[in-house]
Amino acid sequence: MKLHFKIIIFSFFFNFLSAQNYEKDWAVINKKLEDGTPISVNEAETFASKYKNVLAHYPDNSTQLYSLLANNYYDLAKYDKAEENYLKSYDYAKTAKDTTLKHIVELSLAIYNYNSNDLLEAEK
Repeated sequence: MKLHFKIIIFSFFFNFLSAQNYEKDWAVINKKLEDGTPISVNEAETFASKYKNVLAHYPDNSTQLYSLLANNYYDLAKYDKAEENYLKSYDYAKTAKDTTLKHIVELSLAIYNYNSNDLLEAEK
């Protein structure tokens, strides 16, 4: 029983620390976004990889993160990676508190599909 209790306490403490680190690291990225400072694909991918287990708890931020990645990949002509990240962004946008994010991602997907000559998908 004591071991079970210790495991529960440890996991709670670990989740708490992870959330604090996430918020500090997201604040750095968000500041860059607000200032108009470019965020590299590597920096965004590193953040996504580091916090993949907590991204679902922050759907607004995750929507922005994957939309940023998608736009960067599109600019680099890596269209498969762009589409993959637009779709991830859209998945998070469905549960985001800021409902405008969903419309922004839908527009980005429509433009992507239009430019890819996938007009039926763009029309959706």
